[in-house]
Formats: sequence, C-alpha cells, structure tokens
Amino acid sequence: MNDLYYSGELLELLSDSVPIEDVKPTINVTSDEIKDFIESREHLECIISVRSMLVAQKSYQNEKRFLCPPPTIELLNDEGWTNFAAKFASQLRRGNIIYAGGDNNQNNEFLKSVEETYYQEATEFTGVAYFAQNKQGPVFRIIFGGPTKIGILKHLFITDASKCRRTQVAADMRFCCGQFIGSFKSGVLNVISKPSKKVCRLSKQCQFVNIKSGFDIALFSRMRTMMSQCKYVDFVGGDFVASTEKWGCLEIYLVDEEYVDVDPSKFQYKEGILHYGDIVKIVASESGVSLPEVKILKAGKNIVDDACLADRLEPICQMHKVCFQLTSDRTKFLSLESNLVNISNAIPQEDGTLKVGIFNIFQIVTVIDNKSTFYCSRDVPALGVTPLPRIKDIIKVGAGPSFRLEITGENFSPNLTFWFGDFRVETMHKSNQLITATLTEKEFNHAAFRAREKDRCVYISRDDGVIYPSDFILEM
Repeated sequence: MNDLYYSGELLELLSDSVPIEDVKPTINVTSDEIKDFIESREHLECIISVRSMLVAQKSYQNEKRFLCPPPTIELLNDEGWTNFAAKFASQLRRGNIIYAGGDNNQNNEFLKSVEETYYQEATEFTGVAYFAQNKQGPVFRIIFGGPTKIGILKHLFITDASKCRRTQVAADMRFCCGQFIGSFKSGVLNVISKPSKKVCRLSKQCQFVNIKSGFDIALFSRMRTMMSQCKYVDFVGGDFVASTEKWGCLEIYLVDEEYVDVDPSKFQYKEGILHYGDIVKIVASESGVSLPEVKILKAGKNIVDDACLADRLEPICQMHKVCFQLTSDRTKFLSLESNLVNISNAIPQEDGTLKVGIFNIFQIVTVIDNKSTFYCSRDVPALGVTPLPRIKDIIKVGAGPSFRLEITGENFSPNLTFWFGDFRVETMHKSNQLITATLTEKEFNHAAFRAREKDRCVYISRDDGVIYPSDFILEM
C-alpha cells in the first residue's frame, strides 16, 4: 500500500475529475432497511477493535519506551468490510469521474485501466493514530498487514515531558483516497512512570493498579537481552501460541478451590483482586478454550518460592513478572520457549525453592478491547460514521397503562432513531447521555412480540442511513 493517500500518477490523472455527487437531504432509515440488515447482519456489519493496555509506562528522559503490548487496531468480520469497500467503490463510480483526453481508443483503454486501479487503491483502508489528549504530539500511520487487516502500533510511546495522567489512543480511519470513515478510541490508559515493586495499597485512587478476577489480560515475555523482541500469548487455530507479532485478549479467573467437578474443564470462579499463590484459570476470550489450572507465583531473578506465605498477602499489580505453576506438579511451569505455550520443568534447589528459565517468566497487564460496530445502509457518509452512540442501560420507569423507558449512554443526538428489532420507537432526546420513550403497555408488548419473533436486539439508526447494533436485548 502506498504511504500517501494518493499515488502521484493517479493524482495527476484525476486532477480534472468531476467530484462525487453532492450530499442529498437525509431521509430516516425505514423498517425495511432495518429488516434487511437484521436478516444479513453477519455478512454486513463492520466491526473495528481497538485493543490497549490499562496502564502505559512513560519514557525516561530522551528514550522512546514503546508501549508493550502495543495498541492494536483490527478490522473484524472481513465480509462486512469487503461489502463496505464495494459500496464505496460503487459510490465513487456514480460520481462520474471523467478524465480529460481525446477520443483515442488506446488512450481511453489506458485511462480505463487507471480508473480501475484507482478504485482498487482508493477503497483500501488506512489511518493514523495519536494520543487523543495530545493532538499536537506525534502521529503514527496505521498500516494493515496482509489479509488479516490488523494494524499494530509498535512505535507508540509517551514522552517523559507528558503531564497526562490518563489518555486514549485515537485511530482516525480513512479509505486510501482520503474519504473519512471515523475516529475510534481505545479504552483509557493510566500513565505510570514504572511498574510498582512495592506492596500496593488498595486505595480507590489506584485500583487500576491491581489485576482483578474476570478481567481481560495480556501475557508476554520480554528479556533484557531481547528488548526489541517480545513473545505474546495468543490463541490461534485451536492452540495457545507464543507470537512475536500479535497479542491476544485472555480472561483470568480466580478459581473457587472449594468447588470440585469431575470434568476438569469446568470450574467455579470468584470475584476479587488476585494475590500471589492464588489458583487461576486463563481462558481465550473469543473461543472459551482454557489452559490447565495454575498457581500464579512471584518471579524473582529466576527463583520461585511457592511456599512463601508472605507472598499470599501481596496483590498482583500491572506489569508485574509472574510464573504459572501447574497445580498437578510443583516443578512444571508454563513456558514460551517454543512457538506454542508449553510446559517446562523447574529445577528444585536445596532451600526448597525452584529455579525457572527466562521463558517461564511472564509480564501481566490488564487490557481493554474497545469494539465498535456499524453498517451503512446507504452511501458512506461524507462526515464518517462516528461518534458511535452507545447504550449503557435501559430502565423501565412506572407501571400501569403507560410507562417510560430511560435509555442512558453516550453520543446521543436528535438525529437518531431507536428500534426494538424492526419496530421503531418514538423517543425524546434529553441530552447526549439520555433518551426517553413513553410507551403504552400494548405498544411495548407489540414491540416485544415482534422482536421475540425475529430479533430482540436494540438498534440505533442515524438519519443518513448508518445503523448501529447494540448488545442490549429487549426484555418482556
């Protein structure tokens, strides 16, 4: 892909082109358009995932301490993005792009081939990333590698001079011809100077420092002799792998040791902050496949003391170095020595401790996977598809023949329409965080019945044809 939005030759040939047709007045999305999307949702929706860690370590003085694991932008559901690009290519063709030139057939054939090349290049995806709270800072180009449509921001860093305590990674996505798609943000990154080596106190101001049961994490191994080379745990093709390129979202659970099941794949988990010595279960977020139950232990210069009672009082913090000991054999530990996550043996020492290898030592950090989903039922809007409205809660207020629904969230605007399945709900815009709807019991039951028969999700549409599916289900 070219480093510029346009290649020089195409810019010269397209300089006399007629622009895409002017923006037409908007018409609200119809019930038929919602139905068409619901019926073919898995083929049409575009999902963009912006993955990042919960904490980000600042650089020291003039060094560039790149964020690790690196923030990642991934375009999910390839069929949806392919259809999205095809829709935009059709939109470009309708713009009647005409080139200056004579009637020479050979010249026309050449220009026609150039036009097709333009459409192909113009509808590829690109973008730039930066820290949302520092738009004057460095900007990094997003390059999607290969057919997987994954952009890894390996060279993102926070300078020592930065005063931000919290920030976000913003990804401005475009087609390569320059057409804006939208601006998508990561979760909040809490900026730290260095990983804490002291016992962390559980204060409200720094709760983000601790690793909690049920949260998403990333695991990686970074040796001092290989600072430019990290190995990340990912789940690919049915296996937990040690990847040098891509990291995966994993879930970590605190196992309830009082619960026993004959099926080793089943377990009961508890909420709470993880401490050294706890039994945990690590699960691949997308597939639900898990590693064996392991005990999480403190790793200190390749020596592990699995009998140290003092460690059990210490909570596990972001970026700490840990080891994972199999509960079935105290000498066996998870390892990243090969291309797969495997098991290797520790060496018992005379004092009862265990000596582990460098590939048995992992760094652990909580991560956030911010996903955005949309579909353009009409043309790609000139101003893009963002900001995306998001629903946080739907509360039913009142009883009797009529009642009110309070929909709370973010990025609500007056030009949005709410749907229960393909049933349109009349709403009132109160603020960018609150929408209300007054319904009779009959209307609600009718909407719930229709949604139950087809699709019970709540959808939001914008008056220019963009549809935003939500994860909220209409409850009877």
